[in-house]
Amino acid sequence: MTGPSAGAPLTLQNATTDGSQEWQLVKDPATAPEPKVSLTVSGADPNAAGWRPGPASVALALNEGVQADIEYRLGVGEWQPYSAPVQVSGDGETVLSYRAVVNGVPVENSGGAETIRIDATAPTVALVGGPTGDYTFGHDAAAPTCETADAVSGLASCTVTGGGATVGGHTYTATATDNAGNVSTAELKYTVLPWTVSGFMAPVDMAGAWNTVKGGSTVPFRFELFDGATELTDLSKVKSFSTASVACPGPGAVTDEIETVTTDVTGLVYQDGHFQQNWKTPKKAGSCLQVTMTAQDETKLTANFIIK
Repeated sequence: MTGPSAGAPLTLQNATTDGSQEWQLVKDPATAPEPKVSLTVSGADPNAAGWRPGPASVALALNEGVQADIEYRLGVGEWQPYSAPVQVSGDGETVLSYRAVVNGVPVENSGGAETIRIDATAPTVALVGGPTGDYTFGHDAAAPTCETADAVSGLASCTVTGGGATVGGHTYTATATDNAGNVSTAELKYTVLPWTVSGFMAPVDMAGAWNTVKGGSTVPFRFELFDGATELTDLSKVKSFSTASVACPGPGAVTDEIETVTTDVTGLVYQDGHFQQNWKTPKKAGSCLQVTMTAQDETKLTANFIIK
């Protein structure tokens, strides 16, 4: 005779209804498995804070060996029969509750609830303050600040990078990140304009000409600097004067004799409506030099010299 496997809970039961004696071993119905519903969520993976950047699909399943149905509901909505994976796509927190049902009656402790957090919307971001347009070197505006908002998962950070005060184009960038990892950026572009320079004045010739001068002479370099329409007179606006040896020009190069030299060997001064720097030339004849004035905004004036 065969029967239930060893170890199974058994009950000795009379199988007849006419009063005769016919006993059999049956599995105790009280020990049959209770319905349990399990949940699997797929789709966009959540980050460490539990937020998903996109929709999720929720699949529900019963444990083996039970006869029951499954019901679910979203939030505080009505319970409804489950037949296929449930799609959750709206931004925010959605609570999905689930349970087993036998003959229309919910089975206690057969299910649970899962909170699904979705934020597929990037935060808003803007730069407040900062430069309102192009400006001339030295008139730096305060750096802008970051203004941002996120109505779903909330803000994680907002940083402002970039900018600059040197002559040329610059960009401030605000980067806002929400707790779901969505990122938004905003940019503010502007240009720092150089000063206007005029010079070198006579006796120095410009436009690529080669000035010839006797070694040991002192040459006056005269020039002007303007911040927009305002003439600059502060000596600190001049960063440096420098000389560098260069290759001498070939035949046919434009040369010009320095007509005026000075015996004044003082340093940089502002006088008679212009800056002046006196330069004592080296005595080595036949050398060629390039003299450069650099202003604090990196604007440059350059003149070429042949020492005779």
